[in-house]
Amino acid sequence: MKRIDETPSTIERIFGAVMASAFAGGTAIAAPWILAWKYPIKFFIFFPLTSVLVMPMFYVWILIVVIYALSAGFRYGFFGVLDIFNLIWRTGETNDRVLRDAAEKYRVLIPVTIFVSYLLILHVF
Repeated sequence: MKRIDETPSTIERIFGAVMASAFAGGTAIAAPWILAWKYPIKFFIFFPLTSVLVMPMFYVWILIVVIYALSAGFRYGFFGVLDIFNLIWRTGETNDRVLRDAAEKYRVLIPVTIFVSYLLILHVF
């Protein structure tokens, strides 16, 4: 396994950015559709009435999350992002302080992404 303090190659940076941004963007985009599946009548009646206000904020939030994830991918590379995901989901042990700090930072970002996405839609109701 590659250490986080090794500089990732350009191709690793690109793959890391794509993977991290796809994960973050998918998380942000999925939240309102989960809400629509759970409350279909409320969602499809009230959502179009306020979509002029809600959707621009929602798209800005997705853009922020994706840019944040892109920066992580470019900084840590593909294997660094995989290690961060591993630490987030499986609370793995590591002696690498930089990697541990990154995992803590992104561990907070995932629920915040879901929470803010829900808030942007739920304020409609």
